Amino acid sequence: MVFMRKVLCIWALILVPVLMFGQVKVVEKSAKKAPSWLGLSEAGYIITSGESETLDEAKAHCLSNIRQTIISSVAINLTSVETYHEVADMSGKTSDINRKYQSDIEAIAASLPYVSNIHIDKAEIYWRKLYDKKERSYRYEVHAKYPFSSLEREMLIAEFKAQEQEQYNKFLALKEDYSSDFTEVEFIDRAISELHALRKYFIDAKRQNEVDALVSNYRRLYKAISIVPYSEKLGEIVYYLELNGRRVTYSKKATARSEYATNIQVRAIEGSLYKITYRYDYCLPEDENTIEVMLKFNSGTAKNTFYFDPK
Repeated sequence: MVFMRKVLCIWALILVPVLMFGQVKVVEKSAKKAPSWLGLSEAGYIITSGESETLDEAKAHCLSNIRQTIISSVAINLTSVETYHEVADMSGKTSDINRKYQSDIEAIAASLPYVSNIHIDKAEIYWRKLYDKKERSYRYEVHAKYPFSSLEREMLIAEFKAQEQEQYNKFLALKEDYSSDFTEVEFIDRAISELHALRKYFIDAKRQNEVDALVSNYRRLYKAISIVPYSEKLGEIVYYLELNGRRVTYSKKATARSEYATNIQVRAIEGSLYKITYRYDYCLPEDENTIEVMLKFNSGTAKNTFYFDPK
């Protein structure tokens, strides 16, 4: 009995795939004979397959597999041992960190021009149209053989490294610009915005920390901006913005308020100067007659209070 059960189990394992295959019929194919590379691996090529209800979608699945294989090959070859050990020592989850680092590299590699130029037309294609008798539906099975040599992989790695250096050079330029004599506060806004973009791009803690430090330095510049009086007379105040001993300008308008003065207006005039005009008709000498000027930046605020005597 035991022997018979074993025999029946073996036959079941043999017959199930056969029966399942019998339910699927090949109704059309791209060539009479299947290519010799089908289901194999071959040096210098990526061999993959895809299925879908339409031929174009099945080809698209193959293309996606090809791109992912190429991107993964770059990530595996570029995983930084130094960064891997540096982070692993702090958390101990080495395998997870290794996968995370490779995943980040893949995200960057996917944007490279080489990857964008990967097309299914470059592959050798063999396809079959299948009919599933049980489901009463058709589907396409596509097999692709895409050329990808070790030389091309090295070229792609070089392209990745060149892009990495280009991005780091942007950081170095912003670091140098920090000490430059720029005269527009918008320069700080733009620099911080560009640094935020670089922070998202960089995948290693070393460069991320460098960016964070430089962003903090740029933000401190906002707090160093002061509103300095240039000239004052009753009904009019002229001032300028100063940063580290030089005049700077800002396109955003400052706000001015007063408890007693009325019709207060602020506008930019020539020579990086700003003029405040106001009416003092209802101001009395015994009142505390002041105009507070405030200019808000993306991080921080500059303020100054001007006193006037309505006599």
